[in-house]
Parts: sequence; C-alpha cells; structure tokens
Amino acid sequence: MNMKSRKQLFADLRKKPEDPDLLSEIASSYYKEANYKKAYVYDRRAWLCNRNNTIHITNLAADLEMLGWLEDAIKLSKWVLTWSIERICRHTNVSTSRAMTIKNDCRFRVSYCYYKLEQHSLARRYLNLYFKIKKRDKLPSDLTHDHQKEFWRSLNLDGKMKIWETE
Repeated sequence: MNMKSRKQLFADLRKKPEDPDLLSEIASSYYKEANYKKAYVYDRRAWLCNRNNTIHITNLAADLEMLGWLEDAIKLSKWVLTWSIERICRHTNVSTSRAMTIKNDCRFRVSYCYYKLEQHSLARRYLNLYFKIKKRDKLPSDLTHDHQKEFWRSLNLDGKMKIWETE
C-alpha cells in the first residue's frame, strides 16, 4: 500500500474513528511493511471495536507472533479454535468454507508458535491436525504452500507422513 492510500485511510478514520474494518486496513498496511508494532496498535483497536470478529482476532494473533509474544498469540488462536463455525460465520460475515479455513489456519499458527517456543511435540500435534483437516475438508489456506512445506520439513515430518505426494 502506498502512502497516499494510507493517507486516505487516515482521512476516513477521522470521520469514522471506531470503524474496525478501517482500522484493520490500516493495520494491514503496516503489517505488509513489517511494522508489526503499528500493525498491532491498529489491529488491537479494531478488535476492541468488535471483539467477536475472528478476522480481527487472528490478525491480532499474527501481530503478536511477529512481535515475539508467542504465548499470547497461542492463547488468541486457541480461543478462535473453541468457536463453532456458525459463530464465526455469524460474527464475521463469511461463508462456511471461509470460516473453516480461518479456524484451521489458527491451528497452523498455534503449531508455528509452539515450534518457535521449541515445544516440538505440540507443534507436530497441531500441524498434523491442520493438514489432516485441510486435506479432509479440501480447505484452501491463507498460508503459502511453500511456507507450509518448509515448516513441515523443519519438524522432520517428511518420513512420517506422505502429505505432499497427493499434490
């Protein structure tokens, strides 16, 4: 996002200072620039304006992870995992498939945070569950294929499961 677009977002924010989607857009612009502290500030404001929107919660968890606050990122992601698909759809206004993807991507985030905390058995558990559900339900992901595969290999799971042969 270029600066003019962000300037326009801030101009819009002056008119609607409590608009969680606008706050989330601003946060996203900072996140793309790897300015995770500012992304966190705006994602937190978005979440405070609408605590039931899983998009704001998962964005906040991503910020926390990038800032190294891994336990907090795990806590928020696990909170989303307790939600029903219907609740996610209702509060986030997304399709069932998108809600399932959001929820499953939280499993990946939990796994990745556990990996960074060197709790590899928990990382493997959540990663295996992520791939099992992704394959079973034929879910897309917001995560790149290469990122998933790299993480899979870093946990030495290639010899234990043959998930990549089907693709």
